[in-house]
Amino acid sequence: MKQYLLAVRGDETALETGEELAAQTACTDPGTDDMKAAGAWVFVGGLRRSRAATVIRPRTARSR
Repeated sequence: MKQYLLAVRGDETALETGEELAAQTACTDPGTDDMKAAGAWVFVGGLRRSRAATVIRPRTARSR
C-alpha cells in the first residue's frame, strides 16, 4: 500500500484568528473526511513552531 504525507503549512509570522482557523478547517475537512471514508489512517494535529525544532546530526567517522 502506498503511503503519503499531506502537510498543510501555515504562516508562522502571525497567529491565526478564530475566524481564519475556521476557514482553514473548512477547506481541509472535506479532504480529511474523504480519506477516512476510503479507509485511510489520518492524523490531524498541529506541530510546534519551527523555532522549536531540534536538529539531529549523525556522528560519522570524521566527527569523532
